[in-house]
Amino acid sequence: TTYRTRRLAFRRNYIYFLLRLLVTAALFFGDCEYSGSFFALAFHGSNPTAIGRPHSILQTFQDKYSRTLPTRKRTTATQLEALPSLSGEEESLLFWITAFASSHIGMSAIRQNLITDVFGRFLANDLLGIVGTGKLRLPNFWPGDSSGTNELFPDIETTGRQFYRIFYTMVSFLTLGMAFSIYLALRNSSEEITLQRSIDVLNAFGNSSSGGEVKIILSYAVATLAGAFSLASLVNASPLGLMPSFRQKNDDDGASVPTGGGTMVPTTAGDTLLGITRDDALKFDPKGLTRITRHPLILPVVPWGVATSVLVGGQPSDAILFGGLSLYAIAGCYCQDLRVLREEGSVGTVFFSSNNGDEDTNTDTATKTMINQKLRSFYDKTSFVPFQALFDGRQSWDSLTREFPLLPFLIAIPSSFAIETVLLQFLGVEYNIIL
Repeated sequence: TTYRTRRLAFRRNYIYFLLRLLVTAALFFGDCEYSGSFFALAFHGSNPTAIGRPHSILQTFQDKYSRTLPTRKRTTATQLEALPSLSGEEESLLFWITAFASSHIGMSAIRQNLITDVFGRFLANDLLGIVGTGKLRLPNFWPGDSSGTNELFPDIETTGRQFYRIFYTMVSFLTLGMAFSIYLALRNSSEEITLQRSIDVLNAFGNSSSGGEVKIILSYAVATLAGAFSLASLVNASPLGLMPSFRQKNDDDGASVPTGGGTMVPTTAGDTLLGITRDDALKFDPKGLTRITRHPLILPVVPWGVATSVLVGGQPSDAILFGGLSLYAIAGCYCQDLRVLREEGSVGTVFFSSNNGDEDTNTDTATKTMINQKLRSFYDKTSFVPFQALFDGRQSWDSLTREFPLLPFLIAIPSSFAIETVLLQFLGVEYNIIL
């Protein structure tokens, strides 16, 4: 019954997902001259002819239902002139950055159904027949996964996760790639495509007339520290993220590892890479950066996006792209928290290996219930807003001081600075910071 209910829920969500895609396709390939025309209505009122392009789909809808809709106060021409005006390319950029954010949040909402039913059971197991064969394996020195094997496709859950990541990446390349290509075209068409400035840090803070330089310095610092925080989280993972957690391998981890064909591959403690093994269960306990926020990898995108938007010039296209990524980070993390509260169990990490059949669904249900309880406990002990759990007493400042990954963070600072500098130079912006 649980499996049947899950399949019905998946079909309903999948139909909604397809309907959204069809509407988007109709707007993009149908009567709209370009993809951003839909969003132009938000800036130019309800009359499509105000932006000088035909919209027969929207116009037909307006003509058909205008008599039944309640009357409202009409927007005057003066009020329309006061609204922000975007060019056609900027509206296209807005469309694709919105498509990137909404598609990712939408896929995450039905993530578990996609992983288990579509990619794992239907595609990998029923169609391709690659689950549990033991033919594709990582080298024995590889840390492996939480189930203790190095098989690439050991079960439906793990296999579905791999295919889901491929699909997720493809959607990212399509939507965010289109947004970035339009953004580059806008920068190349600008009259001032190159910005070079030399900034003396000490003189900037000592001179009251150099407010613009102080803003640039602070933005550079915010972008660098936010990037360093995100990079340091790669060794201080959260259960809500994709990054695995590792520990030192010991003698209690078992003397052999089964393959899909039933053979046993002998292993001893310390024979993996760097003598470590994967153990995602460690992520359930708040530690280090997760004492600050439960989203240490994605949430730093918010200050990074705002700061980078300032550094590249602060034009509308800059705000749409980098500000849009900041809003996506907030919305994505918040939706992930909602899935924890609803006990859906669909988060970044897959904590258990599912059965390849339906003969032991009670075991899977009990495991999922335990995982949901652990996720809820992690949620209750941590905070969405950085440092909130520390200020309200749920987390200890002493524990944070002891566990903060200081060395990875210090190493990440110059790396983040270099990445930000290369990005700005690629976009035609170069700041010569003089200390």
